[in-house]
Amino acid sequence: YLYAERIAVKLPSSAVDNRADAPRLWIYDPETGRASPREVTVGPPIAGQVELQNGVEFGERIILAGADQLDESMQLYEMHDSEQARM
Repeated sequence: YLYAERIAVKLPSSAVDNRADAPRLWIYDPETGRASPREVTVGPPIAGQVELQNGVEFGERIILAGADQLDESMQLYEMHDSEQARM
């Protein structure tokens, strides 16, 4: 059996917040309804996407759009598929 040493995860470029010294993603906590920034390593943007190289654990919820508009004081809520379809 062959196993990949790592899995390539591609994210939309809009998930990356570049307002700080290093790129960061916003991780959503469903228990508090808030997100917090986390420094990450990403590859260069290609066709509107970046490859996440490290900084996030499996199962964490990443905010995929509007990262450059977020701050830690914002109260957020999770949209479900049916809500997204109506937008």
